[in-house]
Amino acid sequence: MISRHLLLIGTGASLLAGCAASPQTDPAFTRAQAEVAAAANNPDVFEFARPQLQEAQGALKQSESAHDSATVDHFAFLASRYAETAAQIARQKKAEQVVLNAPAARNAVARSSSRLTSARTGTLRRRSSSTMVRPTPPTRPAAPVTRIMTSAADTQI
Repeated sequence: MISRHLLLIGTGASLLAGCAASPQTDPAFTRAQAEVAAAANNPDVFEFARPQLQEAQGALKQSESAHDSATVDHFAFLASRYAETAAQIARQKKAEQVVLNAPAARNAVARSSSRLTSARTGTLRRRSSSTMVRPTPPTRPAAPVTRIMTSAADTQI
C-alpha cells in the first residue's frame, strides 16, 4: 500500500516536472503565427502580395528556430509586419483592379438593362397582340359650337 502511494506520488511529481520543463510559447510568436496564417489563407494576398507573404513566412520560421526570447520577439515582430504589409498591398491592388474594370462592368450592366427593357416591351407587345380585343378608332372632337348673337330687332318680323 505504501509502495502504491509512493508510485502515485512519483508519477504525479514527474508529470509536474515535465509540464514545468516544457517551454512556454511566446505571445508575440503566437500572434505572428495567427497573422501570417490569416494572410496565407486570404486569396487576394496570395494573388497580389505573394513576395511579402513569403517574407512573413520566412521571418516566422526564423522566429521559430531562434533560441533566445529577444530574437524570437524580433522575428515574430517582423513576421507580423510583413503579414500586415501583404494584406495592405493586396487590398490596394484589389481596389486598383476594381477601378480598372469599372467601365467594363458599367457597360455590362447597361447592356443587361437594355436587354431586360427590350424583353419586357416585347412581352407586352405579344400579350396585346394575342388578345382579340381590338382598339377603338380614335374619335374626333366635336366641332365647337358657335352661337350667333342677334339683336332684338332682328328677331321681330
